[in-house]
This record gives sequence, C-alpha cells and structure tokens, in this order.
Amino acid sequence: MALRDQPYLPLYIQDFLTDEKLIECSALATGVYVRLMCIMHKSEEYGKILLKQKDKQTTNQIKNFASKLAKQMPYDYETVASAIEELLQENVIHLEGDFLCQKRMVKDNALSLLRAKAGKKGGQFAQAKTKANGEANTENVNENVNENGDCTEDNKKESDFEFEFKTAFDEGTMEGYERNYKHKGIDVAEQLKSFRLKCDNDRGSYYTRSSSTLRTNFQYQLDHARNGAKSELSLGDRKALERKAKGL
Repeated sequence: MALRDQPYLPLYIQDFLTDEKLIECSALATGVYVRLMCIMHKSEEYGKILLKQKDKQTTNQIKNFASKLAKQMPYDYETVASAIEELLQENVIHLEGDFLCQKRMVKDNALSLLRAKAGKKGGQFAQAKTKANGEANTENVNENVNENGDCTEDNKKESDFEFEFKTAFDEGTMEGYERNYKHKGIDVAEQLKSFRLKCDNDRGSYYTRSSSTLRTNFQYQLDHARNGAKSELSLGDRKALERKAKGL
C-alpha cells in the first residue's frame, strides 16, 4: 500500500520530540507543522505540496502557499504565513521550485516505492521458480518446491529487515542520536554496529520487527550503555562484521 493511502501518518515520536530544528520553532509554528504534515500525507506527491498556477497570486511564494493552505487549516492567513516562514527559516521544511517539502516524508516515500518494486520482482521470481519446479522430475517436485519456497521466504524476510533497518537508522536519525548522546561520551556508530550484529545473530526475533520497534530496542541499548562506551563487540564479533562488510 502506498504511504498516501495509509489511514495514519508515520510519525517518529522520538525524532519529533528531540528535533533541534523544530525545538527552535514557536508553539504556533509547531501546530501548523502538524497540520501541514497531514496535508502532505494525502498529497499526490507524498511529502510535497504543489503550488499550482492558479495559486500564484503574488510573486511571494510564502504568501501564495499561506493563502492556499489557510483554506485547508483551522488558522487564518496571517498565522499560516508566519508559521511557514518560521519553519522555512529553521529548515524544518524547504522549497523545491513550486513544491513545499518535508525531507523525511519524501525520503520515506522513496524507500516505500523501492520496496514495492523489489517485492514485485521477488514475486515474479517466485512464480518463475514455481513453474520451473513444476516441469522438473516428478520424484523431486515436492522437495524442490519446499526448498525454493523456504529460500524465497528467507530472502524476503532479509529484504524486509534491511528496509526496516535503513528506515529506522537513516542519516537524520543517527545525527539526532549523536547529538543526544554526545555528552555521555557514547559512540553511537559503534553501538549501532553492535546492535546490528545482535539482530543478525537472532534473526528469528529481530528480523520480523518494524523500524519503530528497532528504534525502541536501540534506544534502550543506548540508554543503558556505559559512559565512554564504544561497543560491547568481542574480537569474534568484529571479525564477523568485517566478513559481512566484505560480503563473505
């Protein structure tokens, strides 16, 4: 299902509460921002709002967007215009030509589309394999179908986990963790490597978890890490990570 068709807005609570850019904004701007994300969630281009030709009443883009959005919000024009200007100044949102954009939503949509495309290819591959198995020697048909089915399922589970992991710990999220835990002397990058290894070593448990759950699990690890801690990786774990990085 496309993100815009979901009845809920994927809101990363920890990011929202600790976003240093948003923290600098007023309560007024924050309220407008929440409404703005809801509108962007239903936009034709997810995470973006297009300023159509008919909306261009002045040469000032902020005023034009404010006039357009005030019709869709329970706020007057002045309130919306002031909020948009403040959100732009703090880089919470940004302009791209005739589009007003929210970076995280645009990125989430791109990942969602890639995942859907990969899933479609995986389904086609599975169908081709099933057809080939059907033409194989009848003595081995059942064994081959089960074997390939298990392989396909494992690949899908691993692909889904990779997507959830990358979504959970994207560049913006990691920057936030670095800022929040820097004063504790915790090496967040090393902690993430340790957490990833934990996931890989317990696939049955971690590979089925959503990005939000993975964030919660990692947050717990960070909160209980020792001051000055880099990671809990043993020599064997480090070698395992090196082999994984090299694709061995």
